[in-house]
Amino acid sequence: MFENRKYREKNWLEKLKQSWSVLKDSQKIFIGIAILNGLCFICWRIPRFHPFMCRNFLTNVSTNSIPLLPMILSNFSHHSLTHLVMNMIVLYSFCDLAVRLFGRENFLALYLSSGVISSLSGCLYKVISNISSPSLGASGAILGILGATCLEKPDISLMIVFFPFFTFSSYTALKSILLFDALGLILRWHFFDHAAHIGGTLSGVYYSHHFKEYLNKNKFLITKYWNDFKNKFQF
Repeated sequence: MFENRKYREKNWLEKLKQSWSVLKDSQKIFIGIAILNGLCFICWRIPRFHPFMCRNFLTNVSTNSIPLLPMILSNFSHHSLTHLVMNMIVLYSFCDLAVRLFGRENFLALYLSSGVISSLSGCLYKVISNISSPSLGASGAILGILGATCLEKPDISLMIVFFPFFTFSSYTALKSILLFDALGLILRWHFFDHAAHIGGTLSGVYYSHHFKEYLNKNKFLITKYWNDFKNKFQF
C-alpha cells in the first residue's frame, strides 16, 4: 500500500515536471509571478500574518525610514482580489510579447526595477505632499513592462478587457496612461497611486529608449561580470 502510494506520487511529480518543461519562458515567468502574488494575497487573509505583511509588503512613508525590502516585496502584494486579478490579466496580456522582445533575464530585471522605481516615486510624492497612506501592488512593475513594450511595438492593436469592440494602438494607450496619471497628480486623486504609476511607466520608457541599447553594446562585458559574480559566490 505504502509503495503504491509512493509510486503514484513519483508519477505525479514526473508528469508535473514534464508539463513544466514544455511551457514557454513567458508562461513560466507569468506562472511564477502569479503564484507569488497569490501567496501574498492569501497571507493578507490570515490575521496572525498582518504585522509581518505590514512590515515587509507595504511601502509606508509614515515610518522614520523607507527600507528597500518593502519597495521590492510590495510589488507582489495585493490586499484586494479585484486588484490582484486585474493586474494579472494585464501582465498576462503583455508577458509573451515582452519576453520575446527583451529576453527572459531582461524582462525580469525590468519588472523588478520598474517596481522599485515605482515604489520610490510614490514615496517621494507622498513625502512632498504630506500623505501618509501606504502602497502595495504590482501595477508599477507591470506598467514598466507595458511602457517598454508599447514603445517597441507602437502600432499593435489593444483593447479594454470588458469592451472588446473598442480598439486603439499601443502608443495611444501609453500616452493615455501617462495623461491619466498626470491628471491624477494635478487634481490630487487618491484612488490610485498615480506617482508610482508614472514612475513605473517612465522606467519602461527609459529602458526602451536608452538602457536597452546600452545593454546591447555592453552585453559581453556585463555577461563576464555576471559570470564572475556567480563563480565567486558559487550559485
